[in-house]
Amino acid sequence: MHKHSKFEQFLAKFILLHVCYMHFFIEHLMGHHKRVATPEDPATARLGENVYQFVPRSIVQSFQSAWHLECKRLRDAGLPVLSVQNQMLWFAALPLMLLAMATTLYGPRSSIFFLLQSLFAVSLLEIVNFIEHYGLQRKQTAPGKYERVNPHHSWNSASVITSSLTLNLPVRE
Repeated sequence: MHKHSKFEQFLAKFILLHVCYMHFFIEHLMGHHKRVATPEDPATARLGENVYQFVPRSIVQSFQSAWHLECKRLRDAGLPVLSVQNQMLWFAALPLMLLAMATTLYGPRSSIFFLLQSLFAVSLLEIVNFIEHYGLQRKQTAPGKYERVNPHHSWNSASVITSSLTLNLPVRE
């Protein structure tokens, strides 16, 4: 999803579809990248916050943030929020369609499996966020303004081993 290629962005959305977390595409790129290591970032774990508090908070607040970011994008473009251009509506509908298709083709047990694997995958993703940014804070330079994002605002490592094990999650500069 960090690539500019429309095909690679499509692939990222396709993967997120299969874990019912498509809104992450909006929140991560438009929200998290700008607000990382600030109190406004749902994906930055607060100092003293445990993972059991962080994961549900991050899931709920990142969905809310993605909704607000998408509404702002639509308003800025002069488009109605309730329209086919609203990615968040698609990001909610597509996983429901996939769930309905799986249930129809493979029975109700498949829907339980689908939802459990989604919860597991999303939890793992959020645990990575917890580890990458736990307790880090950017300095506030003015009300609502923060210093530039720097490598020390993340605990991750761009080493070959870490990149291989996390499918190139740490973006190399």
